[in-house]
Amino acid sequence: MMFGHSQYLILLAIIPALAIFWIWARRKSRADLHRILAAESIDLLVKRGLFRRRLLKFSFFLTAMLFAIIALADPLWGSRMEEIKRKGVDVVIAVDVSDSMMASDTGDNVTRLKRATYEFQDLLAALDGDRVGLVAFAGTAFLQCPLTADHSAVRMFLDELSPSLIPVPGTDLGAAIDTAVRAFDANSSGTRAIILITDGEDHGGEGLAAAKRASELHIPIYIIGMGEESGAPVPEANGGFIRDNNGIVLSKLDEEGLKRIANESHGAFVRSDTGDRDLKTIVNNGLRKTLAMREFESEKHKRHEHRFQWPLGIAIIFLAASFLIPETRRSP
Repeated sequence: MMFGHSQYLILLAIIPALAIFWIWARRKSRADLHRILAAESIDLLVKRGLFRRRLLKFSFFLTAMLFAIIALADPLWGSRMEEIKRKGVDVVIAVDVSDSMMASDTGDNVTRLKRATYEFQDLLAALDGDRVGLVAFAGTAFLQCPLTADHSAVRMFLDELSPSLIPVPGTDLGAAIDTAVRAFDANSSGTRAIILITDGEDHGGEGLAAAKRASELHIPIYIIGMGEESGAPVPEANGGFIRDNNGIVLSKLDEEGLKRIANESHGAFVRSDTGDRDLKTIVNNGLRKTLAMREFESEKHKRHEHRFQWPLGIAIIFLAASFLIPETRRSP
């Protein structure tokens, strides 16, 4: 037998605790009577059969509690196969993990990359029911997680996102877009989109060309820009900041370049926002309005039957019986 909420089974510890307390209380009460009354007087005051009736009432009450806790834990037994059909879109989210994403100018005192993971989490919540894939990129790009409706599997990869994940330095937006395009199914035309989360420093210089190739396949690119156009220093792994001959290097958000890539693919560009305006622009005003949802392959899942009604019914019967048992005999 399995339980849907097995954490409640810990409450079963209450049953023996109550039983021990009841026995202790009865013995203490008996001892108190013996200190102030003679044994003959106690026998006259305490009616015969009282202990057995109280024991039976308490036993029924404990049994009712036992089955009530089991019902609360939601016992599951028996199962049936259930076919589930889903509709949605395919979205590949490409996250920039280059060194420049370690700059801290996102307005919430965290790095651009950390802010990117927050955006990713929010996107997963907004894309409930859709298939999502993950591409990580820097000087090159890799498909970290293929398209899946299991968003918990995608979240497992978020903790791995760091500049050390991809040893090739730089930012190649062209490679990121091309890798994302290859992650889609060939038969999902019209239901595909790419979301880029990046500061836009395209060292490869192929981002616009890759966006044109994506546009020819009817794949819009929505971009969330990280950072500020004024720029921020990029920390080095060993401390300090990256420098060149002119001093500390400032990494700047390339908003104009990212807008050109988004427009080329008929997508949209938004700046990262600590609120939800950026997500509304991308998901509600973009994906949901421009992409037709398709029916994914139906999946069969084993559905376990909930059987809490049985122990709950038994608990009610025993509880009612405990109230119906009188503590004293009825007068003839």
